[in-house]
Amino acid sequence: MPKIVDQSGGFYHNFKDDGSVFNGEQRHLVSSCRMVWIFCKAYELYGDDKYLDLAKHGVEYIRSKHWDVLRVLI
Repeated sequence: MPKIVDQSGGFYHNFKDDGSVFNGEQRHLVSSCRMVWIFCKAYELYGDDKYLDLAKHGVEYIRSKHWDVLRVLI
């Protein structure tokens, strides 16, 4: 945090050892879902709305971008 959040949608998945983002366009469904779960769990544990907002941010990306991948698999 806060480098993980892509303001245009979803989360960055690939980081160098120094924390800088590389390959910012590549996203994986499993990683996106895991990040949403982590923020949901953080909200459950700490009750801070910023974690709920981040979870919603991730869910929106899954629905808008990963959904086409899910439709192909079903």
